[in-house]
Amino acid sequence: MTLSIIIPVFNTEAYLEKCVLSCLGGDSEIVIVNDGSTDGSPALARKLAGEHPGITVISQENAGLSAARNAGLRVAKGDYVWFVDSDDSLTEGSAEWACTTIKDHPCDYISVAARNNGTGPLRNVLPEGGSPAEVFRSLKWLDCATMYIWRRGFLQDKGLSFMEGIFFEDSELIPRALFMADSCHVSNRPSYDVLVREGSITRSRNTRKAYDRIKVADSLLSFRNENASEDADRAVFEQRICVMVNRALLDISPFGQQEKRGFNVFLSGKKGLLEVFRRSHIARYRFEYFLFRLLGGNYVAAFRLLNVFKGLKA
Repeated sequence: MTLSIIIPVFNTEAYLEKCVLSCLGGDSEIVIVNDGSTDGSPALARKLAGEHPGITVISQENAGLSAARNAGLRVAKGDYVWFVDSDDSLTEGSAEWACTTIKDHPCDYISVAARNNGTGPLRNVLPEGGSPAEVFRSLKWLDCATMYIWRRGFLQDKGLSFMEGIFFEDSELIPRALFMADSCHVSNRPSYDVLVREGSITRSRNTRKAYDRIKVADSLLSFRNENASEDADRAVFEQRICVMVNRALLDISPFGQQEKRGFNVFLSGKKGLLEVFRRSHIARYRFEYFLFRLLGGNYVAAFRLLNVFKGLKA
């Protein structure tokens, strides 16, 4: 079998049928992972499996998106895997296109382009014909697992899976996976349709998100120190680490003084991450480190001061 499309599901009954139907076609299977849904998603998934050959439904107690994706990966039979979120969909003909492209361009991963809600500019537009190193160093890639079709053997051989129990598992995995790839094929064909909606995991507000971003930054720093020797590669990880720390500061900014103080104390213990800012080849991050020190470790205030004239951005 050429392709396994893995669809984790948690309470997305309203979107699931459109998603699944968009994934039918080609030499592929669909693996639906019910992650402890409490709505009608499990019954709908079983109904769709009964109507369409090649759909497998597995269920587990709610353990989060990462665990659901990992569970789907364990049972997938395809040579390649494509993770599709259950409230998103593939564009028309993309399943067939993916199977053909896999056969024509065997490699560790195929990148795809996407649009939000079927409109607007393309996302994840990368240098076509570039080597994996050129793609990685371009920093034009998005850290979204859904934007890549992965050779299953590559993920297995490199021991690549999603960190469980955190938000932003894609931001932890994708930089490592792109760095480790030996071959790739870039397609800027609009193949994936992202549904942007209120109430999704990525749009909800939660102080835990700030701490999880720091977990991701810690993981990337450890990986960089152990695996990346070229300055150009280390610079990519440096940029991703600084972005994750700043996004954590952005996440915690709307909360009260107690939450901000707690996060400042937490971040003060992350000497390795702060050292990345101090040694950064990017002047913005070196200046930010200066503000960290100037304001006595009030990292949230330093971040807000740095961005006061352009809005809070990472």
